[in-house]
Amino acid sequence: MLKAFRTIITAVFGFICISILIGCGETDNGVSTDLPNGSGYKISLKSSETFIKPKGSVMIHATVYGPGDVLVKDDEEVYFSCDSEGTIEGASEGKAKTLSGVATVVYKGPDSVEKLPVSMAVRIFASYRGAVSSVELVAVSESF
Repeated sequence: MLKAFRTIITAVFGFICISILIGCGETDNGVSTDLPNGSGYKISLKSSETFIKPKGSVMIHATVYGPGDVLVKDDEEVYFSCDSEGTIEGASEGKAKTLSGVATVVYKGPDSVEKLPVSMAVRIFASYRGAVSSVELVAVSESF
C-alpha cells in the first residue's frame, strides 16, 4: 500500500514539474524565460536541456539587458545559485562575467536522485543589479 501511495505521489509531482516547465516557455532544447516588461535591468535565462540525469550537466545562459533593453557591457558580474543539490561551475564565488551581454555557467546535476524515485525539480537563479530570473529543470533518475 505504501509503494502504491509513493508511486501516485511521484506521478503527481512529475506532472506538476512538467506543467511548470511548459509554463516557463519551453523551447526545442531546454527552457527559457520570457523577458519581463518595464524599465530597469532584466535577465533572460536559457538552459541547454530541460531534463538532467545524475552527474549530467546543463549550460545556463543569462542574457542581461540594461535600461532601454540594451545588452549590458562586457565583464559585468552576474550572480548564479541553485536551490538544490548539484553545483554551478564557471562562476567564481557564484559570479560569472558577461561577454556581449551574456554570462554562461554549467550546472552539474546531483550525484543521485534518491529523494524521489523518478524526479525532482531544480531551480537555477541569476541576479544582476536587482533583476532576478530563474529556470526550472527536472533532475531525473538513471532509469527515466
